[in-house]
Amino acid sequence: MEQYDLRNSLTVQRAKNALAKLDIIDTFGKTVSMEDPIYAFWLKNNYFRR
Repeated sequence: MEQYDLRNSLTVQRAKNALAKLDIIDTFGKTVSMEDPIYAFWLKNNYFRR
């Protein structure tokens, strides 16, 4: 949460649940993975590039 300046854990949990409901992410216990590897690549290289 600190790395991406996320202030509220409830907001993070709601976003995680919404992404899982939309089949964008998959959760297995504490492990979270992206459903679409191309989307994951795009996020990593375009959106989260700092």
